[in-house]
Amino acid sequence: MSEAPAILAIDTSDAQCAVSVLVGGTAHSRAEPMTRGHAEALDPMVDAALAEAGLTTADLAAVAVCTGPGSFTGLRVGIAWARGLALGRSIPAIGVTRLEALARMAGRAGTVLIEGRGGSGFAQAFDAAGTPAGTPQAGPLDTLRTPDAITGDGLVDPGIVARIAAERLGTPQPRPVPLYLRPADAAPSSMAVPAILDA
Repeated sequence: MSEAPAILAIDTSDAQCAVSVLVGGTAHSRAEPMTRGHAEALDPMVDAALAEAGLTTADLAAVAVCTGPGSFTGLRVGIAWARGLALGRSIPAIGVTRLEALARMAGRAGTVLIEGRGGSGFAQAFDAAGTPAGTPQAGPLDTLRTPDAITGDGLVDPGIVARIAAERLGTPQPRPVPLYLRPADAAPSSMAVPAILDA
């Protein structure tokens, strides 16, 4: 194992399944476009990235995961996977929001703007170092747009997620949880709850 701490980062928050193993300043990354099937794709992609880096999960110092905002199911898959690995290996699980990662990718001050469904969006302001300068917001896309807006396809570089996590390594981190800024699209079942009969 390299002396530099190795960090595995995963992103299943949007229309991709992406992983990266960061070790010695080098990111060994994999990404495939997909809107479903993250759970099936994640294990093989992690194995491939680890093999390229010459490591196994036993060599990891931490696992990082993108916590959204994003796909309801995708977020739950990625976060559950990361927390399970962290628990099994007794290593930290570090959450990084999609907004934070996109701000760091942009490399400038501005408001990260992510397009949602039906004209909705998510936004958060950051300084040039990628430090939040405001809280995450959700609302109509047009009302969130600013002159300094940072836009793009919204896909996260998992290597950036790993680098942000590396900066947080060694400091107490809360367990990763999904960043939900609006209710889930799923509607409650309209079926009546069956009565439970006493024996």
